Formats: sequence, structure tokens, C-alpha cells
Amino acid sequence: MSTHWITGKWSAAVLIAAGVGCSAAASEADLTAALEREPTAESAAAFGSGELGARFADGAVAGCLTAANKGEILQAEAVRDRLTDPAARRYAEAMVEMHTDALTTDKEAFAAAGIQALPSLGATVLTADSALITKALVKAPEAKVDLVYAESQVVVHGRVLFAIENELAPKARGEVTQARLRAARDMVKAHLEEAKALYETLKGNNAP
Repeated sequence: MSTHWITGKWSAAVLIAAGVGCSAAASEADLTAALEREPTAESAAAFGSGELGARFADGAVAGCLTAANKGEILQAEAVRDRLTDPAARRYAEAMVEMHTDALTTDKEAFAAAGIQALPSLGATVLTADSALITKALVKAPEAKVDLVYAESQVVVHGRVLFAIENELAPKARGEVTQARLRAARDMVKAHLEEAKALYETLKGNNAP
């Protein structure tokens, strides 16, 4: 079911599927043991609807948001000094600033709510894909780097927005996690529209 996020689909296993049936035997030790390995749909579901399940689900969502923000920063920092189009450079600078602010706000909000950002398959995929995108950006030819960056941001923000709305939001349990997801959704949606406009402008400028 899982497919690479750049090609279009997120499966329930790729993002956090924390959902049903909390075992009465689940304990702090059980949670700790589960978090020492990569969480999966099956291991997350074991903690289901109880307090441990909520901590697991919200922590995994927090981890995915952290990975997404860090990925955006990494991508922008990899190319901003090579960008020649003023609008593309401004966009990259904004990505660094806004996603850094989001990281800080998320960290403070989750800490105040007692939510720890947890490792997960979803966060691992986000991090790995961001590394691949960054590598492609670094290798982009000088004449095309602005256009390649803009196109990558259309793809990335589209996929992250899909993930937030269809995978992460249904899994979030706590009010703080839901609020931070709404803020992330609004930010990513705005960045997506800006990336689309930038890409169309640059594509027109690069037309033969």
C-alpha cells in the first residue's frame, strides 16, 4: 500500500495510524518499549483510545510536523544562495523564516501540553524524502535552479497538505495537537499557492 510521497499517495501505514482498541494491559513500560522501535500501524493501534494511545498519536503527529518543518528549511537553505530570481530568493528566505518560527512555536506548545515529538515511519519518510529533494536541488543546473526549486515546492507543499488533512488530522487527539495542525495546514496551503504562482511565472520566463 505504501508509495513514495513524491509520486502521489500517502497510505495509512506511511503516516501514523493510531486508532482502535486500547489493551487494558498496556503500560508505561509497553509504551517505552514500542517507542524504541519504529512505530507502525499495528504497534500504534495497540495503545488505541486510552491515555497512552493519545500520547502516542499526538507525539507521532508532533514528530511529523517537526520533520516537515525541518525539511522545508533544509531545502531552502540548500539553494537560496544559488537562486537568481528575486521572487524565488524571497520565497526561499520566507520558507526558512516561517518554518523556523513554526518549529519554535510547535516545540513550545507541545512542551507545555506534555507532548513529546516521537519518531515514526511518517517522520522517517518525510526526512528521507526531504533529503532526496535537497540532493536533487543541489544538483540542479544553474540555469534551471530557480524553476526546479519552485516546482519542488509545489510538489512538497501539495503532499504535506494532503498528509495533514487526510492522515494527520484524523489521528490527532489533543486540542493542542489539533490547533497546531490547523496552523500548519493554513501555512502550508498559503505556501502552496505562492509556490504555484512562482512556478508559473518562472516557467513563462524560461519558455523558448
